[in-house]
Amino acid sequence: MTSSQFQLLLQERVEGRPTTESFLSDNESERTAAAERCARWLAKFHAMAPRMGPSFHLSSHLLSMEQWSRRLASLGEPFADKAGNLFKRLEATASELQPMEMCTTHGDYTHHQVILAPGRTVTVDWDNYVLADASHDVARFMVGLQRLALRWLGSIRALDGTAEVFLKTYVATDPSDITTPLAFQKAAICLEHAKHDVHKKACGWRERAEATLDEGLRVLELGV
Repeated sequence: MTSSQFQLLLQERVEGRPTTESFLSDNESERTAAAERCARWLAKFHAMAPRMGPSFHLSSHLLSMEQWSRRLASLGEPFADKAGNLFKRLEATASELQPMEMCTTHGDYTHHQVILAPGRTVTVDWDNYVLADASHDVARFMVGLQRLALRWLGSIRALDGTAEVFLKTYVATDPSDITTPLAFQKAAICLEHAKHDVHKKACGWRERAEATLDEGLRVLELGV
């Protein structure tokens, strides 16, 4: 019998420091160490996790992105122009992407989901796990750091150095090439976050949504 047949939920109490606190620390060494631990855990998970879960389909994802862009466009300017341009560029970039090897991904891997416990790194919230290429998780983590910086540090660029450490550590640990689709994934996640801003309408949502759309456009323009 499985836990799902019994309708059981297994939980563990984890003593440790949420990575959000580490990334907002004034201590650069702490931010760097947290980024390295998060990257090493992710690379090991991608390499070792059994291939399981629903498959990610790019065509369905593009349909979702088109809906997000239309939702943003309904608000008028500056969202209409920026969201429309971002979707058109994403659509064009998607047509050039080559098939990538699929692995089990967390699906929502961000600073919110990681606890740095003594001697181990613990990741939570597995509701969105999916078979996809590894760049999906890497991109979401990096965009998550930008959003954290935008909200709490006053600039979307404030944690760029930390994000770069995360990426370099992941690439050094995992031999597969995730750099080609990374810009596409980051820009798509920017569009998704802007849509969430519009839906939730939390304090400062207009500024965050516009800044996030700008970042998506910048990523596709520069390819980083």
